[in-house]
Amino acid sequence: MEKRINDIGRGYVVQICTDNGANYKAAGRLLMERIPTLWWTPCAAHCLNLMLESICKIKQFSECITNGKRVSNFIYRHGKVLDEMRVKTGNRDLVRAGATRFATNFLNLQSLHKHRQALKELFVGDVWHSNKKLSTSPVGQKV
Repeated sequence: MEKRINDIGRGYVVQICTDNGANYKAAGRLLMERIPTLWWTPCAAHCLNLMLESICKIKQFSECITNGKRVSNFIYRHGKVLDEMRVKTGNRDLVRAGATRFATNFLNLQSLHKHRQALKELFVGDVWHSNKKLSTSPVGQKV
């Protein structure tokens, strides 16, 4: 990093932002010692992701997140249910949780909450009940 800062010019680089790994923190401290006009800051998105990761581990949240993922995954794995969900939500999709970004877990829950009335209608409607394979399956019952 120091080489790149020197290539650009020490007078032009006033701040660097990295994730919060111990190696990046140490490198930031070293660079600030070597270049007094430089300031290292942790990446805010990475900080938030780490905080949300910790929150996701709390039992009440982890259960809610698991249930939200279950509902979303179920809907998106079954074409007829997905088509009916889109009818009920005005052709809107749900935000689906990502594997690596913990914020998407909460965006998924927010999306489910936003469309809760349409989803309630979906799972009590005729299309749902006429599909005996899904509506009576153990997973369908749980969803």
